Formats: sequence, C-alpha cells, structure tokens
Amino acid sequence: MSDLRGPLDQTWRRDLSEFRPQLELSEPGHSHLVLRCAGELDGAVAAELGAMLDAICDREIAALLLDFADVELIDARVLALIESARLRLEGRGAPLRIVAGGQPLKLLRLTGMAEKVATLGCRARSERHQPRRVGAGAAAGNRFEQWPGPSSSSSSPTRTSAPPGAAVTR
Repeated sequence: MSDLRGPLDQTWRRDLSEFRPQLELSEPGHSHLVLRCAGELDGAVAAELGAMLDAICDREIAALLLDFADVELIDARVLALIESARLRLEGRGAPLRIVAGGQPLKLLRLTGMAEKVATLGCRARSERHQPRRVGAGAAAGNRFEQWPGPSSSSSSPTRTSAPPGAAVTR
C-alpha cells in the first residue's frame, strides 16, 4: 500500500485548471460578439457565465454568437441564462445565435430552445478530433451538419431553393 501512496498523492496534487471550463469573449470592441466556451457548463460556472452574459447584454451590440462547439455538457441553469440573454437581446433587436454539438445541441433541441434561437449544429468535439481516414472511399467529414432550422407547423418541411449541400426549410 505504501508503494501506491506516492503516485496517488501526485495525482491529487495535480493542477486541475486544465479541466476548468473556459469562457472567452472575442474582440470586445466590436458590435458582433462571439462568446467561445469550452468544457462543462454547469452550476460551477453558471455564476461566471451569467455575469459575462449580463455584461454583454448591458452593452449596445448588433448580435451575439455563443460558440458551444467545444462544450461537452450544459445544464438547466445554463439554459435559463441563455433564455434570459435571448429575451434581453431580442428586446433591443440584437439576435442571439448558437453553435453547438453533442449533448448541448441535443438539450437545446429537446427543450425547444433551438426553435427560439438560431442554432447551427456541429459535430461533437470527440468526433471532430478523431484521425481522418485516408483513401479513395474516405470522405472527410464536415464539421457542421445540415440542419434545417425551425420548421413550420406542418409535419413535413417544404424544400426551397438553396445552394448545393445546404438544407433549408420553410
């Protein structure tokens, strides 16, 4: 047992800052802001994220993009923060957009938030970082999936003219 104590102590003393969620606001001087987030957005980071969104919503901006492409998990508190920011920004005519994949995208769709906010689906981080296959039959996967966006009340979307490769519905 004493042989294991040394490696276990080193493991517990390791700097865990690499696992802390990252929040980064791009170019705060611009009117179109991008808030890039990475990691797990749960109750541990909700206060910090809420403060950033409040500061952003207090500014005069033209639009806000929440880049959740590298977010592995969001919870209900984060959804509430997004909804609050959406309402504040839309009240001033500034749209809120989200890029997400994996669990965050699934949760946005399940809760109906993806219908309220312009949402672009992307491949989950774990899928994007897999090695590419080389060969004639291997198709290089696109980071972004085709997502038609909110559809009308009809059960089947109506296809409209769009550039090749784009899926658009009305």
